[in-house]
Amino acid sequence: MDLKLSYSKISSYMQCPYKYYLAYIVKLPTEPKPYFSFGHSLHKILEWLHKPKIFSSTISVDEILREYNNCWVSMGFTSIDEEARYKEIGRSILISYWDKMNGNFHPAFEVEKRFSFEPDELPGVTLTGIIDRIDLTESGELTLMDYKTGKWIPSDADAMDTLQLTIYAIAVSRLWGKPVSRVSNLFLREQKEVSFVPDEHRMKQAMNEIVDVIDGIRNKRFETKTNRFCNWCDYHNRCKTTSVLSVER
Repeated sequence: MDLKLSYSKISSYMQCPYKYYLAYIVKLPTEPKPYFSFGHSLHKILEWLHKPKIFSSTISVDEILREYNNCWVSMGFTSIDEEARYKEIGRSILISYWDKMNGNFHPAFEVEKRFSFEPDELPGVTLTGIIDRIDLTESGELTLMDYKTGKWIPSDADAMDTLQLTIYAIAVSRLWGKPVSRVSNLFLREQKEVSFVPDEHRMKQAMNEIVDVIDGIRNKRFETKTNRFCNWCDYHNRCKTTSVLSVER
């Protein structure tokens, strides 16, 4: 069975194999969520802001907020008031983000960079993803950044899931033949950047986790797994009433 896996698919299986089954094999539809639209809107404006180009050094926060209005995704909100609250949070985040630059803004090397590659050690598997931002340091090293818009903020790298950024570092280093010196999650609500070095130990650990996921999918192990995410799962009300029908695809 050939597989095309993204971090979202891998983490979904690790969280609950049955959730993976319902989402990616049965392909049950889900409803739009306000936090997805909120996150997508902020990703779009930051892509616009950091896109490699000749950027005016006199850009103002007002220009950024006007473009934010153009980037806003108005889906999944339960009321006008809820949408307005989310939009205002986004405005505050962008103002704080721009203030923190202190005139040191620079365009990224790449934004929203898509990748797809087939690791030699994972025959029949293609790893895919989209990297929010890639920067090139003055010393010629690459660094990766992923934006996070949720409320939860870890104390340090050991307290957060590092698999996503490690997969991205593996992809960039193999596709470009250039090592990645640092990867970071930027938690936008607090403007807190949490970084780590994607060393060989982390990369080996990430590949082992991916191998376990591949083994589970190929051997059709789609058991339910109760965890702290259950109450927020799109399939919370269906997992006890829907059974595994087919896993041939």
